[in-house]
Amino acid sequence: MYKMDRKKKFYGVIALVLLVLVGWALFFHFYPVDELVNDIGIENTYFAAFMLAVIGGFSSITGTSLYAALVALAHGGVNPLMLGVIGGIGLFISDSLFYFVITKVRHILVDITKKWERVFRKIWKLLYVTPSWIVYTLIFSYTAFAPFPNDIVLALLAVSGYSYRQFAIFLLLGDLTMALLLTNVSNAV
Repeated sequence: MYKMDRKKKFYGVIALVLLVLVGWALFFHFYPVDELVNDIGIENTYFAAFMLAVIGGFSSITGTSLYAALVALAHGGVNPLMLGVIGGIGLFISDSLFYFVITKVRHILVDITKKWERVFRKIWKLLYVTPSWIVYTLIFSYTAFAPFPNDIVLALLAVSGYSYRQFAIFLLLGDLTMALLLTNVSNAV
């Protein structure tokens, strides 16, 4: 019974992600991006991109649609550099909020998943044994170049108790790099 519930949730999440992506594609197919930017204005487009980044980056489900939205808005005639910086800062705020939420519920997660406690301890030991510069390089590289949600890395850091102050600048630089790459490279193509 439990496995069936997990399977239903898994397929539900996949269906939701596909629905969001198809919805974005249909929206931008029938409502061209340059018209959207003209209708809401350049300043409001930046605000919309920021809000999309803060809200959309908080969940691993909506992260891919955020990337698609940044690419689409970059084609709409806004300044891709400014859009990338605003989107990157929004992503950083979203990632920071996610990290702090996980740190607050970390003890609950460990209690619920007793069988994972050994895994969390191994991750914690690995993080603290590995030289800091390697951890920081991996955080930057993952957040800047991996097209996957940052939630995975942030959850591991939060559960293992890694200090936010130690990696925040690398998270910010990675989020800025990702957003700038998306807006500028897609605009050049």
